[in-house]
Amino acid sequence: MIQNQTLPSWESIFHQVGEPVPRRRRARCPIHGGDSPTSLALNDEKGVYFCHVCHASGDKVDFVRHVRGTDFKGALAFLGIQAPCKPPRPDPEIARQREALERVREWCRQIGRCLRDQYLMRQRIARYAAEKLAANPESPLGWELLRIASDGESKIEYLLDEIDLCRTDAERIRVWRRYHDDF
Repeated sequence: MIQNQTLPSWESIFHQVGEPVPRRRRARCPIHGGDSPTSLALNDEKGVYFCHVCHASGDKVDFVRHVRGTDFKGALAFLGIQAPCKPPRPDPEIARQREALERVREWCRQIGRCLRDQYLMRQRIARYAAEKLAANPESPLGWELLRIASDGESKIEYLLDEIDLCRTDAERIRVWRRYHDDF
């Protein structure tokens, strides 16, 4: 077991990983890439952390493992405790999580693009239908086009808003879990 006294301070670790130094034992969580500057709580006495958004927790070595995407030995080498002969190997579990997160981000980009295209096409159809109905209020083509344009429009608009309003990876994962089977 590694004693907390032998490990660098949180400020030093954040400086080493290239993150802003925490203020008042709070920081932005680099594990899930959140926007809140206070989501990550740090305890220097115990040498532990906890994120109130992604619920990641552990000690300083775990923190370095997750942020740097390396295994235990690599994290120790990064902290200057033990220098392995080889460069640190990426932890396969963390690499798998990063790949899954990238797939979720790509899904959100693709579905968002597709839904925006559908929404714009429905708007064009609705405008064309309105022109037809303005010329002839009894036009069956105008009424059929209007029905097509409005069928399912609210669901598309709602889902598009949900995807476009995602600011963090945690929100993207929530939307992906809710809707990925529908597409």
